[in-house]
Amino acid sequence: MKKRMGKALEKAIKGGDMREERLPVENPLLNRQRSRIYSFLTFRPLSSFSSAARHLGVNVTTIRWHVEKLWGHGFVSFYESLPYPSGLVDARDLPLLRALGSSAGTIFFYVVKNPGLTLGEIHKQVGFSYSRTSALVSELENLGLVARVKDGHRTRVYPTELYRERMENQHTVGRKHVENLISRLRAGGIDVEVVKRGDLTVLVLRKGRVATGLNIWTNPFLSLLEEFNKQLFERDYQDPSE
Repeated sequence: MKKRMGKALEKAIKGGDMREERLPVENPLLNRQRSRIYSFLTFRPLSSFSSAARHLGVNVTTIRWHVEKLWGHGFVSFYESLPYPSGLVDARDLPLLRALGSSAGTIFFYVVKNPGLTLGEIHKQVGFSYSRTSALVSELENLGLVARVKDGHRTRVYPTELYRERMENQHTVGRKHVENLISRLRAGGIDVEVVKRGDLTVLVLRKGRVATGLNIWTNPFLSLLEEFNKQLFERDYQDPSE
C-alpha cells in the first residue's frame, strides 16, 4: 500500500488525476506531527517539502510522508508540484500565492510599503541584481499585482488593487474552509472544540483518549504580508545597546 500511495502521490504532484487512489475518510489530523504540517501549509500554502522541513525542524522525508497521508485523505492538493490545504484558497489565487511566496513576493511587499519606487531604487533596497529585479517586477506585472507608471524620464512601480481585493475575498473563502473542515471532522467521529475564530482559528480535536490542537490561518495573503513585515523588522532593527 505504501508503494502504491507513493506512486499515486508522484502522479498528483505532476498534475495527474488520481482521485481513484484516495483512501477512505479516516482521522489523519489527529496525528500531532501531521496537524503541525497541515497548520504550516495554511500559513504558507504552496511551500516546498524542503521549506516546510526547514520551518518545522524535521526532515524532508517526514514532511513528504505526512503530506502523502494528508493528500490520500483529500486534505491536501497540489499546484505546480507544491502542496496546499484543499479548499483553503480560490483556484484563481493559486498563481498569485505562488508568486507571493517566492522572491517575487519580497519585491511586491516592498513596493506595497514603498509605492512609487523606480527599478533602480527597488534593486538597491532589496538587494537583488537589477536584471533579477526587473524580471520579478515583470512577473508581478503579468499577474496584475503591480503596474509601471511613467513619471517623466523615470518609470515608477506601484501596487494595484488586486492584492487588496483578493485578500478581502479570502476572508470569506477562509471562513468557509474552516466550517467545511469542522463539518468533515465531526462527520468522521472527531469532537471539535473551537477555541478561537478569526484570521487564526484554533481548534482542539478529540477522539477517545487522543487529543491534538490544530491552528488554521484562514488568510494566506495576510500571513505572507505579516511574515514579510517580521523579516523586514528583523533586518532593519538594531539594538541601541550594541
